Amino acid sequence: MRTRVREYLGWQEVRDQLKDQQIDPIREQMLADEIRTASKRIPDAIRQTYAIVVTVNESMEQQSVLAMPLEGSTSSEMEAAE
Repeated sequence: MRTRVREYLGWQEVRDQLKDQQIDPIREQMLADEIRTASKRIPDAIRQTYAIVVTVNESMEQQSVLAMPLEGSTSSEMEAAE
């Protein structure tokens, strides 16, 4: 999850550093696409980070359980749960 957030913040930093410079439209569009893509990856990373639940069983022993994806989950979430 941290990696995805850092990736997003990194692209934001690149945009901030280039705001006073003239860049061609193709590179400007590429930068916007990278920022958009990085932004969309964050929610998926959060879901994957919190997919494991630690609980205790009837014998009071700790056990880890992989949380099942909710209805309407994305395919990448489904693959992570398997």
